Amino acid sequence: MPFRLVILLAVLLLATTTSAQANDISGRAEVISSNMLRIGQAKIVLWGIKAPEKGQVCTPFAGGRKIPCGNMAFQALKALVPDAPITCTPKSKTKTKKRLVAHCRYQQKDINKMMVEGGFARAIPGESMSYVRLERMAAEKRAGLWRLLIAAPGK
Repeated sequence: MPFRLVILLAVLLLATTTSAQANDISGRAEVISSNMLRIGQAKIVLWGIKAPEKGQVCTPFAGGRKIPCGNMAFQALKALVPDAPITCTPKSKTKTKKRLVAHCRYQQKDINKMMVEGGFARAIPGESMSYVRLERMAAEKRAGLWRLLIAAPGK
């Protein structure tokens, strides 16, 4: 392969990597719901997961007592999001285009994944099959909301 072609390919690869990173949104995040953050003016829905809405109550299969599962999921996300800059990589926009759908992380920690692993969110099967596997494991371990015998977090 001629030397010029190698240089051209290297420059194109670098440009592609830089533009992908330029789309990332970084900064201190405010948790505004059980699956939504705000960084600056951007509202970001966590990609690949569905969590009970803040204020939502769930009822165990076995009966009567209502559980504030939405507030529990909200508190779990607040505990996972540090008071330090995080980075979110946009995957798409919501149908109304007012919010980004993004994969968020703090250092190397996948915040979306940790919500599913902890049992406070469900995986959206068409988006992340690895999260689907983690959801099954969380249910088997009875992690988070699964220990309360609810039908499913996020329903």
